[in-house]
Amino acid sequence: MSCSCPAAIFECDGTTGLPVNQETMNIFADYRTGEPLSVVDNRLECEGRVVARLLDGVWSFFDGGNDFYEGAYLNRTRFVPRKDTRFHRLPFCAVNNGYVWEVCKHFSPGSKLLELGCASGVDYLAQRYSMVGLDFSLTSLQSLNGYEIRTQADAEHLPFGQATLDGAVSSYFWEHIEPDAKDRILKSLHRCLRPGGRVVFLYDVATRNGLIRAARSADSELYQSSFLDRDGHIGYETVQENGEHFEANGFRIVTHIGMERSWFLSASAYKKLAEFPGWVGRLGRIGALFSRGRLGYHANLAAVRLSDVSIGRLWPMENSRILMTVAERVG
Repeated sequence: MSCSCPAAIFECDGTTGLPVNQETMNIFADYRTGEPLSVVDNRLECEGRVVARLLDGVWSFFDGGNDFYEGAYLNRTRFVPRKDTRFHRLPFCAVNNGYVWEVCKHFSPGSKLLELGCASGVDYLAQRYSMVGLDFSLTSLQSLNGYEIRTQADAEHLPFGQATLDGAVSSYFWEHIEPDAKDRILKSLHRCLRPGGRVVFLYDVATRNGLIRAARSADSELYQSSFLDRDGHIGYETVQENGEHFEANGFRIVTHIGMERSWFLSASAYKKLAEFPGWVGRLGRIGALFSRGRLGYHANLAAVRLSDVSIGRLWPMENSRILMTVAERVG
């Protein structure tokens, strides 16, 4: 059988990286044929051709990095509760829009999870699960703590075998993906997930939130620059459009959790709104002022989360600025 891995682009001397655990490495495979990749010293080979090498503990399938993302996102969630109980995990209800809290609801300890766009990771997930981190940025991956496998690769062509993962999770990754590429990523995930495997994705969406709509009407070019171009948000789509991607590629929507439907918005949104003219800018500056500093930031975090789980639900789902999607592999 001919190998369909990406063309060999490396000449490895085997002097970089860390010792290889062969059992852990069994996850790697040719994304088209399913043929396992061979570990030779500190490199991965496909029929004698080098397709990845180990760089400071990161399996890199790239010849070079990505100019936009390299070193751009180094965020790391360091909090680890003293005990692995629901009570001790309560702080995660507020952190990162409840992302870790939701992951823990859907996956039992020890599950093998892939985190897409992992940046510098979540320490608690590394402690609770068998984590595989994937990102464009080599610098971010080198900062991961406790993840079993760190991979610099393209999510459209996941270099893992069929049904080798229990689930996939991501935090603010999905809105960076072009709509056509979303379908290719979901097809790749469908191949790698075990039957019944789930995904938990947290991401920004195209919204009908009244305050954001007012900003867009006040200055459409500034909106494009501050909310989309500046952050590389090339995949802004509505709640419905995102759901259609999942359903068209072998997934059943378990739940959509809509956040920031009201005018209670996160500190980063108020900071952007402060740049706009008129009453939108004034409101944004007020919100940014009260979100300033460590105390203000945490107060804003608490207020937004409280709104999301209470009065925020009075607004329709399409008003959500942020969405958590939980979907299950079918077929």
